[in-house]
Amino acid sequence: MKENINILVLDENPDIVENVQIILEKRGYKVEGFLDPVKALDFLVKGKIKPDLILSDIKMPNLNGYEFYKRVNKHPQTSNIPFIFISGKSKPDEIRIGKRLGVDDYITKPFTEEDLLSVISGKVRRYRRNLAVQKGLIKRLEVMKFMTSPSISLDQKDKLFFLYMKWDEKEGAKLAKYYPNKKIDHPSLTEVGNQLFQAFNSIYKPKELSKNFSETILVTLKNINKKAYLNYFKKEGTKTSEIIMLGIIAPEISYLHSLRLEQIFEEIKNSIIHSTEWNIKEYWKKALKILGTNPL
Repeated sequence: MKENINILVLDENPDIVENVQIILEKRGYKVEGFLDPVKALDFLVKGKIKPDLILSDIKMPNLNGYEFYKRVNKHPQTSNIPFIFISGKSKPDEIRIGKRLGVDDYITKPFTEEDLLSVISGKVRRYRRNLAVQKGLIKRLEVMKFMTSPSISLDQKDKLFFLYMKWDEKEGAKLAKYYPNKKIDHPSLTEVGNQLFQAFNSIYKPKELSKNFSETILVTLKNINKKAYLNYFKKEGTKTSEIIMLGIIAPEISYLHSLRLEQIFEEIKNSIIHSTEWNIKEYWKKALKILGTNPL
């Protein structure tokens, strides 16, 4: 039985919705079926229970599946829900459009019960695992969940630190780059980085992380009375892979500021993955500019 696993099914054909509902409920899933994408979107945004997966047709009047996906993806509370397109066509261009938008998978009609259950179980399993990981991070690292908008003043720039660390299985956390080149009060940057990596490793299993793994979190560092915005990701090498941590540490980092800082991490991550040069001091300046202004 798939206890408390909720699936949203959207298709203009009531027979399709009913058949999928029968298949899934027989296996223990809870299903909400919709014929109208507008009503489905309203349920997603306003409903108290969020589905663990969305199955949506593409060819629908008024609002097609692509537009429905875009609207779902705009809402923070629904943007991470696994999304699978159902379509009566298997044209390569439709598949490319779906993948370009970022949908998780694509299944064509007619499909077998086995195909449907297989694609759903894999996506739900990963989604549930990610939720469990996030809850663990909240407990261990006190992830900031509320939206605030304080900013640091320019005269606090000496309290803003940018660090780039690598995890070594034998030696632990290694500080590859940091700016400014001085220690914070106590403990040192290396010690702070080690603590953050230890917390990370207690939740994730580095050897089991996928090739494209990337996770960003906003945390409170009580021992030094600061906030940290962190990005963990995996870099694959020709023979080995390594876990990277990028971190911005400041007296205060609001949730809204973190959304803007994420672009900095994306740029640096791209440079690291492709082994191109990047200047940590320049990115420190960008972070200072972001944190020193109103995020709205």
